[in-house]
Amino acid sequence: MSRMSRKQTIGKRVFCALLPLLLCAALFPACQPTPDAEYIMQKDTERVIEQAGIQEKGTAIEELGVPIESFACDFIDPKGRLHILADAQIVLPDTEYIPVVRVSGTAFTEKDVMALYTALCSDNTPVDAQGALPKAYYQKMLDGLLQQRESGQLDMQYHSVEALDEAIAAIMQEASAAPEKPTAIDPNYSFDTLDGCAAQIFSMPDEETLSELLAQNDQETGNGISAEYLRDVTLRAEFSRQTTQGESISAIYGTIESRNIRVIQPEMDENAAFAIANQVIAQLGLSDFSCSGKRLAPVYDQLSETEQEHGCKGVYEFMFTRSVNGVAITYTNDTMSAETPDKNEVNTNVSKPWLYEKIRIFVDDEGIFALLWNAPYVVTEVVNERATMLPFEQIAQIFEDLMPLKYGQYDKDSAADKVEISVKEVRLGLARIAERGKTAQAVLVPVWDFFGTVSGTGRYTLGSDGYDSLLTINAIDGSLIDRRNGY
Repeated sequence: MSRMSRKQTIGKRVFCALLPLLLCAALFPACQPTPDAEYIMQKDTERVIEQAGIQEKGTAIEELGVPIESFACDFIDPKGRLHILADAQIVLPDTEYIPVVRVSGTAFTEKDVMALYTALCSDNTPVDAQGALPKAYYQKMLDGLLQQRESGQLDMQYHSVEALDEAIAAIMQEASAAPEKPTAIDPNYSFDTLDGCAAQIFSMPDEETLSELLAQNDQETGNGISAEYLRDVTLRAEFSRQTTQGESISAIYGTIESRNIRVIQPEMDENAAFAIANQVIAQLGLSDFSCSGKRLAPVYDQLSETEQEHGCKGVYEFMFTRSVNGVAITYTNDTMSAETPDKNEVNTNVSKPWLYEKIRIFVDDEGIFALLWNAPYVVTEVVNERATMLPFEQIAQIFEDLMPLKYGQYDKDSAADKVEISVKEVRLGLARIAERGKTAQAVLVPVWDFFGTVSGTGRYTLGSDGYDSLLTINAIDGSLIDRRNGY
């Protein structure tokens, strides 16, 4: 049983008068927008900002009535299918008040590219990837193909022995004419590739490894504004599953869990790895970023049979997000929001995707394995330094009311007798909500995120890595925030 009486039914709460509208717009993407849902969808950020300023002095975190030890509840939904259990640590920012902030998206500059190259590749040799690379580089590729040929394991790239043999012959020819050492060139920091929207620099940390730094700008929607560094381009396929262009993090962890694949931890101590990641943030001059999460990330090749037997390579991953007035944006696995277009716009079939700002740094025994920086922001205005927020007791009741409704879809989807939902952490921080009709402009507001797992659905366990928010509640007005839609 929860600390609050379960005799309080959903129908008895005034809040629930808004639930049908909230759920259609925010919980179930398949619902078609209605005029009422359209109002909820806009979320009226100006109203939220106004409500955040109701109390002139705002609400101090210590005034929220947050339980000292943990958030606990244990109940089964009325249909008897969902068991929702919480024994969760509560994580609060180390500050007295939480602000409301306006931000806008910005693009990477040549100065940013230079800073990234200096922080990540200062000891590398910049090279022309289209020119001749050292013999050792081709030999490493050749060794891999010969090993594949010997094992008889074909893949999507080489689907026949003949294709594999042709690739081996071609690389042997390149190796025979290759120089012993890499030929250095001057790094080019300008955005002169991909129609002038990308800066791309190849370099070599040693004679057999080719690294890539790629910064992309898409001024139109913000969807393509990202920077990525990968120390070894031959691991592109495995690493892409960790990025916004690959599978979700939850799917990766779920796949590994279902196949019982062991993730091999680096020999380097985690604290030493974090020091390396933190040094990169410092070198980039990002004093307003803080580490919002960490995990052991699998560099997983779904086509490899050896990984199932011996395990797959693991790298430390550290996630950094922006902090404002000492309060960090809460990290979640959500990659981007896609605002539903205004019905009055000419092209109503095109949504406006916008990546969430985050920096993810991956470290292995050799140092920086990869970096991914999505959609940098600019803080344009601190609207309110001391937001007025609802007491935690009310947030907790909203959680108990909404969880069965949000995850009630598993009543018909799941083959299991019961779906288990376990809440393991409750975190207060900032989240971005869209301002209607303003592309790449938004407001950061205080929110409560409930992290945990959902299992027994007949699919992989949602939230295995600890960063899937099961529910995000606006701390100002108690409304639900759908991170996929951005409001």
